This record gives sequence, C-alpha cells and structure tokens, in this order.
Amino acid sequence: MGGIIDYVTEYGTYSFMERAFSDEDSLALAQFSYMKLDGVVPELELTPEAGGETSAREAERAGKAADGETERAGRASDKETERGVTLGEICRRKSMEKLLEGDLFADSNYALIEAMRESRRFQTITYKYYVNLIDHEAASQFSAVTCFLAEGLVYVAFRGTDETLAGWREDFAMAYETPVRSQKLAAQYLRAVADRCEGALIIGGHSKGGNLAVYAAMHCGQDIRERIRLVYNLDGPGFPAQIRSSEAYRTIESRIRKIVPHSSVIGMLFEDAETYEVVESSAFGVLQHNPFSWVVADGSFVSVKDVYRSRKKAAGILNSWLDSLTKEETERTVEALFGIVEASQIQTLQEFSGDWKGALKKMLRAAAGIDRETRRELLDIVRTLIAAIGRYYRS
Repeated sequence: MGGIIDYVTEYGTYSFMERAFSDEDSLALAQFSYMKLDGVVPELELTPEAGGETSAREAERAGKAADGETERAGRASDKETERGVTLGEICRRKSMEKLLEGDLFADSNYALIEAMRESRRFQTITYKYYVNLIDHEAASQFSAVTCFLAEGLVYVAFRGTDETLAGWREDFAMAYETPVRSQKLAAQYLRAVADRCEGALIIGGHSKGGNLAVYAAMHCGQDIRERIRLVYNLDGPGFPAQIRSSEAYRTIESRIRKIVPHSSVIGMLFEDAETYEVVESSAFGVLQHNPFSWVVADGSFVSVKDVYRSRKKAAGILNSWLDSLTKEETERTVEALFGIVEASQIQTLQEFSGDWKGALKKMLRAAAGIDRETRRELLDIVRTLIAAIGRYYRS
C-alpha cells in the first residue's frame, strides 16, 4: 500500500484512453493546483467585482449569451487558439523552488511533480487559464487552473485554502455567508472556461477547492451543467441545510463525489445528509486532511466503512452549534478572532509556525485589548458551544 505519489508512479504508464479517469487522478490534479503557476501557465483574466452569483433559474434562462457577456472583455488577451503548456515546459520555465514557494507540503509536492513529469499519463496534460487572486483587505483567496487530459475531456481544478491568512479567514466566513467572493469567482471561472473549450467537464478540488467546485457547478447554467460528468469535493466543507435543499443544488447533487478521510474534520463541516465515501489515511486526527496521507492499494483508495465515531460526534456538536447561532453572532465571532490574528501582523501560516510562541504572545496582547462588549459577546457564544455539547450528550 502507498499513497497518491505511488499511484502516479505505478499507473502513469497508462494513458487516459487506456485507463479511465479515476478518483486518484482527481486528487493528484487537485493537489497540483496548489503549485504557484504564475508566469508559466496562460492566464485568464477575471474581474472580482463581476463575479456575482447567478441563480440556477437565471443561468438557465441566460445560457451561453450570459456566459459570453460575463467574459467577453477578457478575450482580447486570451486567444482561444493559444496552446496550453505541459508539466515539462512548466518545470523548464520556472524553478521548483518558485513553484513550491510557501508550500505547506513542499517535499511531497516535489515528489508528486517529479512522478507526474515522468509518467506517460500525466506528462501529456496541457494546462491553461490559470488564475491566482489574493485580496488581503477583502479576505479573499481564489486560484484555479484547467487541465486538458485527452481529446474531449477537461478537468477544472480549484485550489483549496493556501498558506495565506486571507484564505483561512474566507473559509470561516463561509459559516455565515454564502456566497463568499471565492465562490462567486469559481462560478465565473467555470462559465468562462466552458465557453472557451469543448467536451466533457470534470470539476474538483481539495479542501475549500471542493466546496468551490460544487458551488460553481450549481451556478454555471444548464448548457454547461449538461457537460459535467463529475464534481469532486475532496475533504472540503459542505453547505448549510438551506443550500442543500435548493433547486440549484439538486440539479448537480447526483454527480457530486465527496471523499473524506477516516478522521475527517474539515470535510464534515455542514455534513449531514450528503453522501460521501470514506478512505483510509496513514496519518492521525486533523493531519488526515493532508491528501498525501490517503492510502492507495491496487490503484484505488482503500475504503473504510465510515468516519470515526468520535469525529462524527465532534462534527455533530460543531454543526449543531453553528446552526444555533444567528448570522450576526457568527460574523462577530469570526471578525473578533481574526482581528486578534491580524493584530499579530502575520500574513501566512509559515510566519506563524516560524515563531509560534512570539505570535501567540502578540495575539494574547491583542485579545487583552478587546473592548468589554466584544469580550462579553465572545463569552456568550462560547457558552452556547458548551450548551451544545451538553445537549448532544444528553440526547
């Protein structure tokens, strides 16, 4: 048994025509989307202010005309005949250090890229339409790349949360706001890419990227949705009950493939009625979110019956607590917590891990400076969490 790198090495001799696209391929490409591809992959221009939500009904009524309207302005710099680049070309144009700059799993990603570059299956993939938008002021992080696998098959990969605190803040904002800016951009991106290519679409992402993939599929329009084969949510958060019961969600629900590790934390957020598959991991606890820990044997993920009972209990408590808070209470909590983090003047997780003791001291000093009213509100919300735990264990 091994992991995703072993899968790429062992089955990389087969083309996508000889061996059908698989869950394991989706994880490899979703992980590849974390690479810093600026300057080497042809880019697609998106306008954050124009990335508004399109309802399922509006999208279906507007169809291709709406898609063209959204992105027509960007076409001048994005020739449809422009050739994508292979991984070999990417590595020749940009050093591995630059591709992996700030990466949380640099060693593993290095090994993954090397395995993909040597494999017949992955070395012929071409990449286009790279987008990487980070806005610290708006607390927004969005990145995506499109992978052309074989004639008539396209994989759209949405990057999950990266090392920037802007990205993590946006993740927390999903607890009280839908859509957040990255979700709007994901829908805009999918409509723009689909308008520029033909063939079947597979959409996916790891962590927040999986949530973005589902949201984009919900708001892309019927003509594009008919081309979508599968939507991969790889240990990413789900959606609140009101979203899961919406018409837009029901239109793509049967094509969502959600995969979570044995001890999932992130993937169980807002997870209630959704169907998901559970895979074994070589790590423990929250570290199972690391996709390189997912166990592969004989070319497939090793499946297990369900998420650990204790983890499901913890997820049930957290989801119950979130449901009990008003939108205003949740928003105040997130704003207060990240206000403390921002006071430490830290922008990335690497900065925090590099001097976590110093960072914690700064955060504690910032917390001491919170006004009395905000401190009282935070304590009240913590009490509701304690009450949720009590209700859970009494039930």
